[in-house]
Amino acid sequence: MICTLSVFNGFKGLNTKLLSVFDPDLKITAIEGKVFDPTTNIFKKVYDLSEVLQICDVLQENAFVRYGDRHEIPVLKGVDPSYHHFVQIDSAIIDGEFEKAQFETPFWMAFARPEVEGTPRNLFLIEEDRGLRFINMQEQTVSTLFSTGNGVYRPRTMAFTLDYDTMIIVNDAGSWTDIGTIILARDPLLGRFLDSWKTVMNHKQCNGGAVHPITGEYWFNSYEKSQVYKVKDRSTIPWKYGNATAINPNGSEGLNYFFLVQDNGWEFNIQIAPSGSFAYIVSKNKHYIARMEFNSATGNFEKPQPYVGFINKAGFAEGVGQSALFWEPHQGTFDDEDNFYVADGLNHCIRKVTPTGQVSTFAGRPGNSGYSDGALRDAQFSGPFGIVYDNINQTFYIADRGNHRIRTIIVE
Repeated sequence: MICTLSVFNGFKGLNTKLLSVFDPDLKITAIEGKVFDPTTNIFKKVYDLSEVLQICDVLQENAFVRYGDRHEIPVLKGVDPSYHHFVQIDSAIIDGEFEKAQFETPFWMAFARPEVEGTPRNLFLIEEDRGLRFINMQEQTVSTLFSTGNGVYRPRTMAFTLDYDTMIIVNDAGSWTDIGTIILARDPLLGRFLDSWKTVMNHKQCNGGAVHPITGEYWFNSYEKSQVYKVKDRSTIPWKYGNATAINPNGSEGLNYFFLVQDNGWEFNIQIAPSGSFAYIVSKNKHYIARMEFNSATGNFEKPQPYVGFINKAGFAEGVGQSALFWEPHQGTFDDEDNFYVADGLNHCIRKVTPTGQVSTFAGRPGNSGYSDGALRDAQFSGPFGIVYDNINQTFYIADRGNHRIRTIIVE
């Protein structure tokens, strides 16, 4: 099997046109070392070129930022007063054709309805703390369905009902009375999702939700105590959710849960295998993945058990089970053999988890943040957090957050 990674596959022009919002049309960088003297004669010749409209001096370096148990690797830039002439620094969210569109914080992705073989599937993208985007692969355009605000400030994950007529988005809010889950409905006449959302549940600190691919039931969580709930009734608003025997009052503390994954402050999402027989709990801030089995007799998931990665130990290591290490794993996706490909954010790579618990690197250079296309292990990412797999067209799509891009891996 030969795999090639490139932003160009499936996204016309992204390789050369869809740059970060903070990048100019042309950059001059040092061949050796990190800095050079922009006052030398060779730069004066560049300044004098009639084709050059503006030049800006920039000093740039990667940094490591930690806030509590969260980590990020931002790029720090020192710029001169003319910098605003080069970039739209006031907004990184730009809609339009692929050659024009810009991403800022690509974070979580999901496919629209399945397409026939040979036709790429349209994508929905959550931009972290920014809103929801729609990537139309047929028309090669990007549009914004909604921006954050009005109580929805931290959309985290999205899922679809089995008929793809309702999109379910969770919102990480601070109290039980805040907006916890919203939905967007598909217009039956227009055949597209409306750009207005509706609140269906009020609850606290939800990081993830998923629809069971067989039963169609919706499962979601809360960060506060690592609770897991199931929606019992979607026929009326607010939706009714709880555990096997009891319902929680909407907007009150959800004491009726199925189980606690571990302890307080567990940031995780739920990702159910296509067969519906099991699901993974991917804990971003605790750096591991648990597995929970689905009991078809009761129609419920059993309490998850640690599967791969070591709880509270960030790092990088290949191996089986708890001998493997992750650093802020986030979204994952399944292939037809139940292999699980997960975006390992701060290791800057894509990891592969087999059904037997073997962990290996699928793409990227572990611990080496950057941007480059090429063969799987030569390519570079910068904080990839989202990934989906189109098994019909054998294409992975990666939300490369630090590079402000959507990347693709074509399986050939």
